[in-house]
Amino acid sequence: MSQYTIRLFYTNRVDIEETVESKTPAAGVVKKKKTYDLQPFDRFWQAQKGSPFPEVAEAVQVELDSYRFEFTVIYRVNV
Repeated sequence: MSQYTIRLFYTNRVDIEETVESKTPAAGVVKKKKTYDLQPFDRFWQAQKGSPFPEVAEAVQVELDSYRFEFTVIYRVNV
């Protein structure tokens, strides 16, 4: 089971820390941290900054669905 901690600061940087319980007791809990810098010209960031979390979550899902659809179309054309 994974647990995510997301920190969004006003520096246009998002830190995501993932805590994963290892399948072996010897390894214990593994933490992974990823940092993403959001550029001021990022279309999605500009459209969603200041929006309430539920609206942002919905917009993320719409973007993911669009990306997956485009990927499927491109994959079909190239196969």
